[in-house]
Amino acid sequence: MIATSTVKFARELDPNDVRHLKSDMTRSRVRLEIQIGTKVKIVNGEDEESKSRDQK
Repeated sequence: MIATSTVKFARELDPNDVRHLKSDMTRSRVRLEIQIGTKVKIVNGEDEESKSRDQK
């Protein structure tokens, strides 16, 4: 349902607006993936501070 309405919405936009919208969505997705990856590393104890403490 959401994808269908998004496609209809995208068809009504100017092609340049669609390009900007796609890049904004990609940027948001990448930011979210980085945040999730960072949280997973912290939960698993793989953050940079613990690595440097282990090496000392």
